[in-house]
Amino acid sequence: YVEKMIDSTFIFQRKFAEGMGHVIHNALALGRILVINRETYEKDNIASTMLYDEETCLFIEDSIEGTAMKILSYSLPHQIKYLSQNARTAFEKNVNFDKGFEEKLKPFFENLL
Repeated sequence: YVEKMIDSTFIFQRKFAEGMGHVIHNALALGRILVINRETYEKDNIASTMLYDEETCLFIEDSIEGTAMKILSYSLPHQIKYLSQNARTAFEKNVNFDKGFEEKLKPFFENLL
C-alpha cells in the first residue's frame, strides 16, 4: 500500500483506532497529508505528538461538506507543499528508529546471547 501512498496527495484514515499507527507513520514519513479523525488521535497516543490540524494533517470536520471544503482549500500547490513538509518534519522530529534500537532492541538481543 505504500506505493499507493507515494502516488497520493491526501491519505484518508477514517478508522477510529489503528493500533500503533502504521498508516499514520507511513504517510508522515512520505510527507503525505493525512485526513483523519481528531477524536482518536488527540488523546494520549503515539501519533498524537505529530498530528496538528492544518499544520501536519487535516482533521475530519463534523460534516462531509465541511471536510470537503477544508480539503479543497488545502489543495493549492503552496498549501500542499506546506502541509507535506510539515508532516515529514514532524515524523523526522518524533521518530528515531536508531535510538529505539539502541535503547530497547540492542539490549534485548545482547541479553539473549
